Amino acid sequence: MWYNVKNHIGLDFPNLPYLFDNGLKLTQSDAILRHLCRRIDEKLLGTTDEEQAKVDMLLGVSMDFRMVSPSVGRMSTGSASLGRLTLVRVAYRNYHDDAVRAELQQQRIPSFLAKFERFAALHGGPHILGSRLTIADFVLYDLLDVSERMAPGVLSQYPSLKRLCLAFEDQEAIRTFIDEAPSIPLNNMHAKFGAEPQPRGLPASARN
Repeated sequence: MWYNVKNHIGLDFPNLPYLFDNGLKLTQSDAILRHLCRRIDEKLLGTTDEEQAKVDMLLGVSMDFRMVSPSVGRMSTGSASLGRLTLVRVAYRNYHDDAVRAELQQQRIPSFLAKFERFAALHGGPHILGSRLTIADFVLYDLLDVSERMAPGVLSQYPSLKRLCLAFEDQEAIRTFIDEAPSIPLNNMHAKFGAEPQPRGLPASARN
């Protein structure tokens, strides 16, 4: 198990995910993604100062979506305070609470997706910054996929985001990965949601 090896494999800041690359040992998702872009195709980071700035912004907003709760504030069910409502918190603590799940599906997720939808529509698609794929599409696809699994059917309300996901999956290498890679859990074994292996690719609820 990870906990048995995390402090014994030479990582400066042990965490998941991690990457070993020709002697370099990295943790932190953004650092790994940026390193891979520099190694494989720097255009994925953006080709102009403006694009690169927007990519940085989108990565930050995506992290807010995953980890930070803005206007939802504190919730409670009965006498038990649920604290800040975030995708991660709900997945690991509160997913089976009907009130929490309803708040997530009806307010939290739509409040963020509406902003991403406006941004994607403004840039014309099919990708988040227009015609060219960037690292932001990789991160956003993951969040949209999780959102659809936690709130089935939600992507049908956001045509630009649905188009973005389908365009991402149409990339030859991505399609091969989806078709050939084994199912894996979205979260670790302690999660209340996503601890079981999930098939790759958008769920059927997003394709109708």
